Amino acid sequence: MKAVRGILIGLGVVILLLLVLVAVAFNSSVQTWAARKALASRPDLHGGIGSVSAGWSQVQLRDVRLERHGAVLTLPALDADVPLVRAGIGQNVNVRRLVAKGWTLDLTKAAQLSGPARQAAAWLRSEPAGATAARGDFSLLPSAYAAESAQAAAPMFRGVFHELQLPVDLSLDGVELDGEVILPPLEGQGPLRLRVVVHGGGLAANREGNFTVDVSAAKGDGGALTLHAQLAATMDTPRTFARLGTRATAMMSGTQHPAGVKLDANLEATRTPTGETYALLLVQGEKQLASLQGTLTTATARIGGTWKVDLGDADLAPFLLGQPLPTFTAVGEGGFATDTTFGEVHASGRLQASADRLAVARPELAGIGRTNVTADFDVLQHGRSLRVERLTANLSGQAPVASVRALQPFEFNLSTAELRVADPAQDLVGVVLTGLPVAWAQPFAGELRLGGGDVSGEFAASARDGGLALRSRRPLTIHGFSLSDADGPLLQNLDVTLNASADYTPLGWQAQVVELTLRQAGATLLALDAKAGRLTGPAQPIKVTGRWSADLPGWTNQPAVHGALQLVSGTAQGEFNASIDGTRSIETRLSVMNLVATTKETLPAITAEVRADMSSDGHVTFKSPWLFEHAGRKSDLLLSGTFTPGKPAATVDARLTGELIHLEDVRMLALLVPGETAEDKSAKPEEKPAGAPWAGIGGQITLALKKVVQAEDFEVTDVAGALRIDPQKLSLDAVRAVFGPESDLKLNGGVRYDPQAAQAYAFNGDLVVRNLETGPVFRAMDPAKLPTIEGKVNVTSHLAGAGASLGEVVERTQGQFEITSKGGVFRALATVLPAERMQTAQSALSIVGGLFGGSTEETVNTTLEIVKILAEIPFDQLSVKAERGTNLDLLLQDFTLISPTVRLAGAGKLDYVPGRPLLQQALDLQINLGARGRLGELLGKVKLLKAETDNLGYSAFSTPIKIGGTLAHTDTSDLQTKLLNLAVEKSGVGEAINKILGGRK
Repeated sequence: MKAVRGILIGLGVVILLLLVLVAVAFNSSVQTWAARKALASRPDLHGGIGSVSAGWSQVQLRDVRLERHGAVLTLPALDADVPLVRAGIGQNVNVRRLVAKGWTLDLTKAAQLSGPARQAAAWLRSEPAGATAARGDFSLLPSAYAAESAQAAAPMFRGVFHELQLPVDLSLDGVELDGEVILPPLEGQGPLRLRVVVHGGGLAANREGNFTVDVSAAKGDGGALTLHAQLAATMDTPRTFARLGTRATAMMSGTQHPAGVKLDANLEATRTPTGETYALLLVQGEKQLASLQGTLTTATARIGGTWKVDLGDADLAPFLLGQPLPTFTAVGEGGFATDTTFGEVHASGRLQASADRLAVARPELAGIGRTNVTADFDVLQHGRSLRVERLTANLSGQAPVASVRALQPFEFNLSTAELRVADPAQDLVGVVLTGLPVAWAQPFAGELRLGGGDVSGEFAASARDGGLALRSRRPLTIHGFSLSDADGPLLQNLDVTLNASADYTPLGWQAQVVELTLRQAGATLLALDAKAGRLTGPAQPIKVTGRWSADLPGWTNQPAVHGALQLVSGTAQGEFNASIDGTRSIETRLSVMNLVATTKETLPAITAEVRADMSSDGHVTFKSPWLFEHAGRKSDLLLSGTFTPGKPAATVDARLTGELIHLEDVRMLALLVPGETAEDKSAKPEEKPAGAPWAGIGGQITLALKKVVQAEDFEVTDVAGALRIDPQKLSLDAVRAVFGPESDLKLNGGVRYDPQAAQAYAFNGDLVVRNLETGPVFRAMDPAKLPTIEGKVNVTSHLAGAGASLGEVVERTQGQFEITSKGGVFRALATVLPAERMQTAQSALSIVGGLFGGSTEETVNTTLEIVKILAEIPFDQLSVKAERGTNLDLLLQDFTLISPTVRLAGAGKLDYVPGRPLLQQALDLQINLGARGRLGELLGKVKLLKAETDNLGYSAFSTPIKIGGTLAHTDTSDLQTKLLNLAVEKSGVGEAINKILGGRK
């Protein structure tokens, strides 16, 4: 008895605990807590739940608000009669009643609203055509995630009803849903509200369930949209369906259709003993717009059927919900067949279609106009093989455009390039371009604009070497081709000819441009032939090779280079080769020859090569030799180095070297490009640079030139240094050049970039020149003239400049200069007294001197000796302090020269002229001359010296001397006049001589 009693007590405790657990489980507060906790565990869901109450056979939800990706569902109440125990234990879900009213689905802020929903909003708002065109491409998928899943998974299709098999037994006796869907607002309008009502039930095993769906909304133009659909579903077991059917009628009314327009759609799927059948019918009034019949045969795992279409934009426009639609018609019928993996697809049929107003779909298609297409086809795709039994297609606009025709049945494997054909000697496909408008290619040209005549030509595909070959029967031609961008025309009035071919065989593929020519007015501006190909097999590279030639003067008439090439003669030609695999190798060669500038000067011939290798990580190794040839001379340069991509900046490590460079030849290339005039500069608006030209690049470029020659007389050797590149600065590091055994140049400095400064670029640097022989420098400017200054000079200077561009910095560099020399020859006072004038003067002086007792011969000889002494002044000291200021003139602030017989002191300037070398800029120098020794005696004889002397014993010349001209060609006419006139005047017979020489009366 005690044992029984203990068992009963234990059983009672267990029952009590179960009752407690059941009581807790069915407690509304506990259920609400559990639901809220489950909601909080979902980071993609936000919102709240007012209460949850679940009993043995009833579930109630109150005040539910859920938000996901901006879509908000507000559910005041949901009541469902569902036996929970049977559903949980027996997997039998019997929904006796499901009621939800007053709910709202707000999509106004949804981040991934589907295309159809947006189109519905557009139609109901009567949005103007084109207003939604820029929002993105139309998509039937609600989000990109759906598209990715579809692409990632390609399972076998086992039929609609196989996909609808349920994991539990289901019956649905009654459904009442009544709520509202709010779509996003469109421009200038409020949100769109759709009322959705669903009623029905009766769905269970061996029964047909029927449901009605009604959707209604008011349009912005006073019209309305209604959709009434009847859905029928038959279940043969509690978990499987045997039939699905939908009959839907959409009715639209509005200002454009006051009587209303109706569209009927019937969709049915039925499971049969052998598989499944499908039917789709779209009808408007008495017109059948489209139909589709299909059958799935389970035993053969194949789907087959027929299709038929007869519709146009007028049939669909009322139901596209305001979406702009091109004008089109399509009439055709045919059949299709495929396996359930869609690895084999067979399509056949005939189709006639036309389209216009394509700019509605894409604005760049505006130039296409009306197009018509007729097609008759029978094609089979099996895996990577394509079999064509029949194919004829014709495309036309206002006139015939193109045609494609299969000339015999064939099968081509895209993977192996194997071709099967009945008659290998006969062509497979013929393509004829009768008159393809260039404007039709505009959608593929981006921001460029195309123009010109129609494209014509013909090519055919045929069997070759077990594969497929494409050959031109007639070259593609375009007459009057033009190309422009947003800034204006680039090319114009070109005749283009293209002859191309392609081969795809089991051994590999090859594409070839047999001939590409650009001609204008009978002249060939460009000729190109090229090949690209790849052999079959792993790790085989793509090989590219080609050559080209161009007539350079012919390009001067093209807008892209108009005025940029100042040539009357010249050709360019080149070759290129590339290998593209894990490492990309590129090699190209350029030759420019027979160059004659518009100034009639013959320019150097140029030969250049570029060889570059790029690894898979983007690292580039390059080498580029250049050769300049002119008048039997050769100049060479070699640029080599590496380029490594990286963040925040790529790194370049390059070296520019050369054995011999003739500056004259390299500089002559500037004649190819016209100089910028003052009008050009004034016409350009001042713009701040968007960033430093070297932005995103760091590293250095090293310079090493063995010999640089200027006009054969001036040589510089061992030119070396480095240009270091930093994000905000370019630094010239230890730039050096050697002029002789004890003569060199050193330059250090840098350009800093500051986008906030008024002038973004600023330069500072120091230049030191030691023992520079000036003679070769002057002879390089004019070999026929003796140097103005011949000797060794030292130069020290500090340079600074600022500008809106690097070119402006170079042009506007300022600084202070100090030039000194400890010996040489000064020829700036060299002057030539006209022989005929001296002869006249001597005769006059002889006559007048005889009358007055003067010594004429002595006076003339004295003057000539003075001229000779001043023509070449050997000096012991020379110093000049100069400054280039903001106006870019070079101020000669303190000029001093001391020799045994002459002392010169003065000041002046060199007037800045853009584009002129320093030695050719206008000179304005005022000097005071002092003399002693023999020169002092001579000047004293003709009474041209003042009586007093300076601290070094020099007597001053009676008047300052002005020197003009340039440093290379000084103008001493002022000194010449003074020597002639003052000598005559000091002789005491000035008035008579002036009359004889044609002077004043």
